[in-house]
Amino acid sequence: MAKQRSTLQRMMRVFLPASLLICFCAFFIHQAEVKRQHAEHASREQEAVRAGTVAINRMLQVVGRDLLYIAGRHQIQQLVDSPSEEAMENLATQWARFSQANQVYNKIRWIDETGMERLRIDYAEPEPLVVPRAKLQNKGDRYFFTRTNKLQENEIFVSPLDLNVDNNQIEVPHHPNIRFGMPVFDSNGKRRGIILLNYSARDLLKRFEQETGERSNPTWLVNQDGYWLKGASNDDEYGFMFKRVDLTMGQRHAEAWKRIVASEKGQFETPEGLWTYATVYPLHEWQNTSNGKSRGFSIVTGNQAQTDEYAWKSVSLLPMADYDAGLLTFRLMLGGGTLLLLVLFFAVTWRLSYVAQARERIQSELNVATDIQASLLPRLFPAFPERPEFDIYALMEPAKEVGGDFYDFFFIDDTHLCFLVADVSDKGVPAALYMMVAKTLLKSEGQRLGEPEQMLASVNNTLATDNDRCMFVTVLCAILNTRTGEVRIANAGHNPPLLIDSQGVRYLQPKAGIVLGPMADVSYEAEKLVLQPGDTLFLYTDGVTEAKNREDDLYGEERLLQALRQRPDDDVARMIHYVSAEVTKFAAGAPQSDDVTMLAITYQGTPAE
Repeated sequence: MAKQRSTLQRMMRVFLPASLLICFCAFFIHQAEVKRQHAEHASREQEAVRAGTVAINRMLQVVGRDLLYIAGRHQIQQLVDSPSEEAMENLATQWARFSQANQVYNKIRWIDETGMERLRIDYAEPEPLVVPRAKLQNKGDRYFFTRTNKLQENEIFVSPLDLNVDNNQIEVPHHPNIRFGMPVFDSNGKRRGIILLNYSARDLLKRFEQETGERSNPTWLVNQDGYWLKGASNDDEYGFMFKRVDLTMGQRHAEAWKRIVASEKGQFETPEGLWTYATVYPLHEWQNTSNGKSRGFSIVTGNQAQTDEYAWKSVSLLPMADYDAGLLTFRLMLGGGTLLLLVLFFAVTWRLSYVAQARERIQSELNVATDIQASLLPRLFPAFPERPEFDIYALMEPAKEVGGDFYDFFFIDDTHLCFLVADVSDKGVPAALYMMVAKTLLKSEGQRLGEPEQMLASVNNTLATDNDRCMFVTVLCAILNTRTGEVRIANAGHNPPLLIDSQGVRYLQPKAGIVLGPMADVSYEAEKLVLQPGDTLFLYTDGVTEAKNREDDLYGEERLLQALRQRPDDDVARMIHYVSAEVTKFAAGAPQSDDVTMLAITYQGTPAE
């Protein structure tokens, strides 16, 4: 008993300080990962908001150029100087062509000094319509006419973004507009009415939505009074047209709105989530040319705000659940890894006195290690649900508690996906440790170098250093350009992949270089192919083709080829599980002698804009 107590005391003197150190390190790793993931989310939200403001400014610059183009055409000057049917028809033809070419102006109008529409071009898909005289209306009492008609030369009226009203009724379905107007004078300087463009803000909001991206938390566009111009729901939008003060950010998100209106741009957290916002000054970009110089025009807004006061807010709210997404998995992995270190360390310090118990504990720990090793491989599918360009799936079935086969896939940058399968020599714990080293090196070098042949050469040189056990790993590595479908493949002594395309299923034969590990300073070559939408690459380890039945027959490459030809459909997950089931059926209960690993990726093509 005393001996056991002494052994326990010695163990605790070592184990407790080491445990505290491990937990302390785990805490700092956790905090660093939280900071990293939050920074990634924050960066994505800032980019979405910035893209929205750029899209708005770009579109309003185009509208500005169009208004000046319309107002500066000699046909309008000719018409106001010498009114005639011919001049009216010429102007109508010119405006109709302009409307057809742009397709974003609901109405182009000349309204005379009395408020009567003299010429109106309505755009209704698929072509513009010259409104007959009998249907022209008097707009003398509308705010956009009275304000614009009082302007002097070189002054421009810009209305707030609101809904179109026809015959004193808000049009249904809603047609959001921004009206741009300029007064018209004849050659003698006499006022002859106004030119008015009804710009379809639906086009502006569509571009805004496209540029901010399709996400679970869409970016909002809010006017300076807090009303939604583009919201999470159509029912929340244009509350100011219906005198709905409850449909404002000030009512729905009072604390956040106070902070948003207090500054130009920023990012902050509330219990609701992460808020990101930026201010858009539409008239700044509209009034200035592309090189930043003034156009020489004065801007008058429909709500009597100054140019510097006429502002919108581009706002995004990332809910707290999404902001912290991914941390739960990381915490579980970190906790499991920390626990594994503590358990292993405990076993080492305890093993001299309790060999039998240590053996049982090691077996238990191997079961944990199986889960930990599996957790090192990507297992969450679909792996990239936000990336429709491809579909990828992989499966690894170790022959022992821990194995030497592995697969991996990761983005090098936004358009290049690296994917690979590998097979380490030997089995069990040594292979598993070697596998973790090789996997870590391949990912780090892949993200650093970005070329498969360079990845293999660099990792080979590292593994060859002090490789007294002469262990090695075969690797088939490929990098997919998700935008073009181009794939660059490099092979380090691995089994050839299969291509499934419109011509059927066939083996590819990329040039096989030497395996990684035995010899340094080896060169590898990359070969290129271009996947068409719907094409699939199938990668595997020799545990598939060398699976044996009870008569020691090999499954073989031909049976694998036939299994892929007889696959139930092109879904990569079902494809891999079908092949796995075929291999199991062939083995007919024979013990699995090698790890079985498969990876399939289908290129879907770049989605249309």
